[in-house]
Amino acid sequence: MPNTQFDSVLAKKLSTFLPLSKDELSCLAELQRHRVNVRRGQQLTREGQTGHQAFVLQAGWACSFKTLQDGGRQIISFPIAGDIVLRSVLLRMRIIPFRP
Repeated sequence: MPNTQFDSVLAKKLSTFLPLSKDELSCLAELQRHRVNVRRGQQLTREGQTGHQAFVLQAGWACSFKTLQDGGRQIISFPIAGDIVLRSVLLRMRIIPFRP
């Protein structure tokens, strides 16, 4: 039976697929303890940025895109709350959050 109290949107999302133990819920909450507030339209990552980071989108939605040679953008994905957003070095994507 899934837990009805969640400290993590990721835990809430995962619990729709399988029940999570108290230790698992606690671990997921701890992983999301440090939050980064990002304004609408602000880029979370930039092309050429080094380092490996993952983010869990807590609210709203975002857009991951790749800048094309002609200056256009190719949309890669639209993450929503509870999704894990990985910075892709291979695709050199940018991630911009949107809030309704």
